[in-house]
Formats: sequence, C-alpha cells, structure tokens
Amino acid sequence: MKKYLPILVLLIGLGVFITTATTPAFAATIEELQIQIQKLLEAIRSLQSQVPTTPPPSNTCPFVSVMYLGYSETPTNEVRELQKLLKQYSNIYPEGMVTGYFGKLTDAALRRFQQQYGLPTTGQTDTATRAKLCELWQNKNQIGNCGWCGTACVRQTSGMYCPQVMPPIGVSCQEVNGVCQITPLAPITTTTIPPVPTTIVSGCTDSDGGMNPYVKGTVTYQGQTYTDTCVAADTLKEYYCDNGIKQEHLSTCQNGYTCQDGACVATDTSLQVQILKPATGEVVTANAPYEIKWSLINPTSNEIQTGDRIRILFDQSGNFTNWTTVVSDLPLTQTSYLWNTPNITCYYCSLRLGVYRPSTGYWVKYAQIPIYLKQITPPVPEPIPPEPISSSSDILMDALNKLTASLMSLMELLKH
Repeated sequence: MKKYLPILVLLIGLGVFITTATTPAFAATIEELQIQIQKLLEAIRSLQSQVPTTPPPSNTCPFVSVMYLGYSETPTNEVRELQKLLKQYSNIYPEGMVTGYFGKLTDAALRRFQQQYGLPTTGQTDTATRAKLCELWQNKNQIGNCGWCGTACVRQTSGMYCPQVMPPIGVSCQEVNGVCQITPLAPITTTTIPPVPTTIVSGCTDSDGGMNPYVKGTVTYQGQTYTDTCVAADTLKEYYCDNGIKQEHLSTCQNGYTCQDGACVATDTSLQVQILKPATGEVVTANAPYEIKWSLINPTSNEIQTGDRIRILFDQSGNFTNWTTVVSDLPLTQTSYLWNTPNITCYYCSLRLGVYRPSTGYWVKYAQIPIYLKQITPPVPEPIPPEPISSSSDILMDALNKLTASLMSLMELLKH
C-alpha cells in the first residue's frame, strides 16, 4: 500500500482543486482552468496505466490438497471439483451430490475410485490419487464411452482396472443424458408359436404371417417363392409382404439363439430367469412403491412341476447372509410385482428372484442382482459465498475513474 501513497496525496489535492475552482473567489480565467484540467486528465491516464490489473485465472488442475473425511468445516471449491468429476461415474458416485463438503458419501466414492484405478485405497487425495484425478480432469472433454466393467456399466477411461468383463444377459450398457445406465433389452418369448394361416395381401402371401424370425416362412409373389434363409450363424434373411409387395430383411438372432434352417432357434432349452427391472446396480428409492419385472425363458421346460411358485428375496447385508422375503407365493404366469421398499439406505443390497418349489424347500432356478437402495433426503443448501474483498489496486482504479468523470463534467460546465 505504501507505493500508492503519492497517488492518494494527488487525489486529495485534486479534490481540493475541484472544490476551490467552483467558488466565486477563484481568480483564474476559464482558459487557464481548462489547461489545468487537461494536464490533470493526462496525469490520471498515466497513473491508471501504472495500476496493476488482476491476472486471469489459470487453467490448472484444481486438485492440490490432501483432502479426506471431514477435510473442512466449510464447503470448498476443491471438494466441489472432486465431486463433479466423480459423479460422471455412476458406479463410483451414484449419489452425485455436489456440496463442497467432504463427507461419508464422498469418502466412499473416492475409495471406489482408487479401487477402480488400482490405487492404494486410502480415502485421501494423496499424490498418486491427485495425479490420476488431474489426468482425468485435464482430459474432461475426452471422457471414454460407456462399457462393462465386471457386471457394472461404467464410463471407460485409460488406466481403469477391470479384472474381468462379465456383461449380464438381457441388458445393455448405454449413455443416457450423459450418464452410463443399464437398459433392459426386450424380452424374448420362446414359447411355441402356433401355425399362422397363409395371409394373402394383394397377390403377396407369407406363410409365417410377417416378420417372425423364430418360424421359417415362405413368401409367394408374382408366381415365384422366396424362403427364409440363414446367411450366417446368427443372421437370418427373412422375406415378408408389405402392402402387397415382397420385401426382405436381415435379422440378427438374439443372445442364446443361432440361425438354423431359416429360423432363429434357441441353443439352450432349459429354464432361465431374467430380471428385467431393476437393472443391475440400479439406484432404487427407499420407502416407496417399486415395480419389479421379470421374464421366464422356456417356461415349458421339464424342470417345471405343478406347485412351483415365484419367490422374491431381499438382502441388505452385502454378503448374502440376511435374506428377507419380499413375496413367496406368486403364480408362474405373473411377470411383475409392486414392492414397498424398506426405509433404509444400503449400497450393496441384493435381490433374488426365481422359481421356488415349496414341497422340497429348494430353488428350481433363480437370478440375483446387486442394487442400491437410497433414502431421499433434502439436498444440503449451497452456502452463499461472501462478497469478494476488493484489492487496494481495485479501490484506487475506481477512485481514478470517478475523479476522471468529475473532471470531464467540470470541463463541460466551463465551456458554457
């Protein structure tokens, strides 16, 4: 501040000059006043050029501190940047809250992040962790595509540690609104399709009634016949009628099917259970109704017996030791159930659904998936940041600008 004392003295002198110049006792002529004002304006412009300006913010990595659980009693921008980066990975930070506080959710997310990239699981932004965070932050516009890591749908980046890729059956990993999500595939019906009578549409007939990849069909059109044919182990060329005209389409057989003799045929005829909803790793709201959906593949299998029922269990322990019954007596024809979820939060819950045989007390066949059960809590309000404190250079520049405006007004007044 000492280097600005001469400038402040000059400002005080200018104030005295303006006050004196506007009194009747001042004897200088108008021309002399205008010359002095012009000199003062030139001096102010020279002073303004010497006042340092605030440099623009640098585009450097924001992760410079060792952050940990309870790192700060007040929210910080560095924690916010950490939470913004982690929330891009739904399997690492499913809550996705950006508050600036380093709490238990952020601590758990950081530990998952360290495990995902093969780093020491310290729960702190140590040197190795900050290096990886900065690498991802610098390449934030080049984040990878969604893909499978084990049974989790994640955003894949360089250095990610995935020991084994095991995509679940019946679902796909896709990006939805910038978030990697598991999307159920359309269920496949494998029951026997009864023969469909030949349909005649304006001279075009199709023996399997249209596009049906599970039945070999023949189209008759303009005196010629066209029969569905396999063009690859999993690809079918199918003929069908559309508005009386012969059309053809290449269909890819679903997983578990191969193309044989002009139709997609199941390679596994045993009973299978598919959980369609919730998806693997889905976040389910606690203490609220939730519709569970499933599908039985090959329900006519010899494995099914009279008296078999649909049973659903729930485990909140994370190690499959505390199963509780959701429902245990549903008919095999039922494909959905409205579940009133418990009022708890657990990040390693499991849901088991399948065909159960009460007469023996054993499962015939079941499927099991992990889910996240989350209680809805009001969001933590963002604290209002204090008004920024102006630096001495900003205060001085503001004073010079105001004084310039006053001198310009006085110059205009003297012209009249």
